[in-house]
Amino acid sequence: MAHANRSTAHIFINTNKWFSAVSEYALQFASALRDDGLSPLCLSHPQSPLFPKYAKASLRSAELPLLGGFLGFVRSWSTLTKVLRAEKPLPRLSGGVSHVVDNFVDNHATFGIVWTFEGREHTLCALHRLVHRQAWERWKHVRVRGQAAPVRDTLFNRWVYRRGADALVVAADIVKRRIPFAAFLPVLSLFPFCSRFAHEASAAPLFGGTREPLARTAPVPFLANTPDIDPACPLFVVVGRFDPVKGHESLLRAFGDLASRQPPDSAPLQLVFAGRSENISAHSLVTFAAEAWRGKVVSHGSRFFVKGFDGRARLFVFDERVSDIVGLMSMAHFGVIPSLGSEVICRVAVEFLQCGTPLVSSTAGALAEIIPQDVGVFFTPGDDEDCRRALSEALSYAQVPAILVQFRRDAKAAGLGLYAAERYAELVHSMEKILFEGALRQEHS
Repeated sequence: MAHANRSTAHIFINTNKWFSAVSEYALQFASALRDDGLSPLCLSHPQSPLFPKYAKASLRSAELPLLGGFLGFVRSWSTLTKVLRAEKPLPRLSGGVSHVVDNFVDNHATFGIVWTFEGREHTLCALHRLVHRQAWERWKHVRVRGQAAPVRDTLFNRWVYRRGADALVVAADIVKRRIPFAAFLPVLSLFPFCSRFAHEASAAPLFGGTREPLARTAPVPFLANTPDIDPACPLFVVVGRFDPVKGHESLLRAFGDLASRQPPDSAPLQLVFAGRSENISAHSLVTFAAEAWRGKVVSHGSRFFVKGFDGRARLFVFDERVSDIVGLMSMAHFGVIPSLGSEVICRVAVEFLQCGTPLVSSTAGALAEIIPQDVGVFFTPGDDEDCRRALSEALSYAQVPAILVQFRRDAKAAGLGLYAAERYAELVHSMEKILFEGALRQEHS
């Protein structure tokens, strides 16, 4: 008979009211376990946009109103108590598929895992298991941290991490370095994958250089009175919300500087912003570009176009959801990530890689950790001159088909290999093994 070595009960708690990168972590974790034959339970805020996604993914879910003030905290406390008592950790056989086996394992040798993704959830579980020791007797708590901000070294935080959790998962090694007391817990590093694009990107064709594309594609119409987005001309694409921390203005200065140095008869350099206005508006970005590039603005609805430096620079701005974002990202000769800070989870970087598109990227956050060195050209965050240098280097690669083709092949291999969905299941299994061995040591000590 096979030996039981892992638990089968997993609870994922993410109580954001919005769908953040951290929320996607929770969804992807749970989906990976579902694909491994398990039935995890997902707890989220009643107003969370995750519930339709849970239903689509055939994941069990329940409400946890943790953001509802004191009353929400009390209700969450009560819900957590009921859930811990209702969900029964059962043994998993060593073959990797879950089975219910009666009277097979001693109760002390099997346990469930509660995964939390935000500080408030972490604190709730830490306090709850301090009070309800019996309810937590067969449960372990693992904190998944993907936030960029460092953890303050306070007595309470020290207790929450050292006593309130059994292990820690970090989105990148830079996150671990920002937790002063991470050394006191088992820590696993989690690298992201792109659940939204992985299947589409794996089937998307590879595009070649500016002169000789591997796969040909027609220009993308933009506005009636503007040029199309032309895949035969150098194309750089930025994807993500419009926010000062994302570095759009620094990029516009560097890109304009590069374009102004091009010969008058050279192909125009194209820059695309695809995102949504948040802490900075698309209108303010195009106004900035028009002034910096000595150009003119054409707009209609949520689309904006700027032509500068006598047509040598073109800016296309989508302040909307782009229907074929995979096609746009795949068509780009280089993706650009000009961020000034944050960037721990780096979803867009992985998405570009999975589309077979190399990157020009700042070294903010974990970007240089996530993007393989052989498919990226890096620059110092906020350094306009260094950004111009990186763009110029990328432009030289884009103009040599053989070089760009190899870049594209290496990028896709990294995106679909290093960051495949299977990595989540591998990480979960590694964590189960660490916690199981720790539980056995406690039993025999």
